[in-house]
Amino acid sequence: LSLHKDIPIYERMRLNLRLESYNVTNTPWFSSLATTNVTAANFGNLTLSQNNEPRSFQLGVRLVW
Repeated sequence: LSLHKDIPIYERMRLNLRLESYNVTNTPWFSSLATTNVTAANFGNLTLSQNNEPRSFQLGVRLVW
């Protein structure tokens, strides 16, 4: 997700504000099932390891002239 805004200061000068976010929904991605054997006791259980990154934000300010 990315949001940005250009703010004019003078005729040829502007300020650029930008907010970027990675993994904004923070949805977990589980790696795999514990087992695919239907007769096993742990059939259908998910492993506890996750392969996704945590939610992160980045703010930037740029002056263009």
